[in-house]
Amino acid sequence: MPDPVEFACPGARWIYVSTSTTASYSDLAVDSRGHVLIAGPECPGFVVRELDAEGALLDAVIVGPHPETVHHFAGVDAEDSRYIAYVRYSGQPATGIRKYDRDGVLVWERELGAPEPTPVVFAVNSTGDTVLSMISEDDPRTRLIKHDVDGALVFDKELPGATISVLDVDTAGTMAGFDWSSQSGVAKGSAVKLSPDAAVLWSHEPEGVMNRAHARWLAGGDMLFASMFSGTNNSTVGRYTADGTVVWEHPGPQFDINDSVVDLASNGAGELAIGIDWFGEMRVAKVEASGDPGVSHTCATDALASARVTIGADGSLYLLGAANIDGFIRVFVAAFDGS
Repeated sequence: MPDPVEFACPGARWIYVSTSTTASYSDLAVDSRGHVLIAGPECPGFVVRELDAEGALLDAVIVGPHPETVHHFAGVDAEDSRYIAYVRYSGQPATGIRKYDRDGVLVWERELGAPEPTPVVFAVNSTGDTVLSMISEDDPRTRLIKHDVDGALVFDKELPGATISVLDVDTAGTMAGFDWSSQSGVAKGSAVKLSPDAAVLWSHEPEGVMNRAHARWLAGGDMLFASMFSGTNNSTVGRYTADGTVVWEHPGPQFDINDSVVDLASNGAGELAIGIDWFGEMRVAKVEASGDPGVSHTCATDALASARVTIGADGSLYLLGAANIDGFIRVFVAAFDGS
């Protein structure tokens, strides 16, 4: 068990601590059963571990080699199928996507050609539609590749002059994304709505600097959008109607000038989870669907690792991090009530 002097998560409903000392999980999701999925590099490959609703380890599935291939875990659909993108830079460079069922069995795989130098962004919706975004910075353009739940290609389009990452797609095919650019050395960006055929319908630039964002479609067609600037306490959260009208928009939760916002996640109810690092602490903070600040929970840790967060359909909060436990740096997941 964790030593409470070195590591503590007050108020946690449960805490899982990995027995591995080689894991560096970087992705976190929760499915319809309340099962928590953590994914990331672990010798000898990229591993997805599944925890039940009480934090007990159920299974671990190796989905690909590491380190020659970089993997991105997009999350799950309504059937709890899992979606992973991969990029291989050495040997024969390639980009591809895979779908696994809830038991970790590969359903289909699609190879999509050579990668761009920038990281891919991979989005999946509740019905299993996926959109992969590949951006070229040198000659600005975006390649968007959409597949349906069965892996059939819907479109493969290039948007010249655009730097757009699709972050969510609704059941009608409308996409929510982040259009980023650099102006006078300051990172700026916009929330964008794209039609099912990838035409930009509207764009809105929130206040503040940003180099990463999160977006989600909500019931009724509203867009939830959050942005952050990595390594700082700068974050902005907002909700916009289907035509781009601002419902509310304001800075994200701030606790200390030394806070570093490191992750963003949301649920279908429009509740947002924000991951925050501070010296010796990792925090998950909630923003209610109204835009008001919600609860926050902290884990004390002396490990140098960035927090990852997610939020369940019931508002439960989950924090993935690392801590010095029994003399080793180990990955942990802590679950908290969201009220």
